[in-house]
Amino acid sequence: MPSILPSLRLRGSLLSSIHRHLEDEELLRFQEELLEMVRQFEIAHVILDLSGLEIVDTFMSRQLALIATSCRLMGARVVVAGLQPEVAVTMVEMRHSIPGVDCALDLDHALSLVEGGPPGTQPPGTTS
Repeated sequence: MPSILPSLRLRGSLLSSIHRHLEDEELLRFQEELLEMVRQFEIAHVILDLSGLEIVDTFMSRQLALIATSCRLMGARVVVAGLQPEVAVTMVEMRHSIPGVDCALDLDHALSLVEGGPPGTQPPGTTS
């Protein structure tokens, strides 16, 4: 069975993008797949690109926090990227925070965070 959402492994990091609202069963399957990849591939960084989410309900908000916390407990640094303002406000209003997680304005900033440089810079050891 194919993965519920695309994920990309890159230099010890896992980039996963939630680009649409997921039904509860889809979100639970995504959680299971993501956590299994973190374990199987010994992922050091998980970037959750949420830039495509326009709305978030209580279940999704709670599950995103659970996914991030679970990844952290498994030893992976988590960066949440691209939250739309409305989604961020909704999560705050629902009192669903994601403690210990780095946040980035966009995917470029998130990649720079996990590679240790400011946004828009080349990763160490690369050339233009």
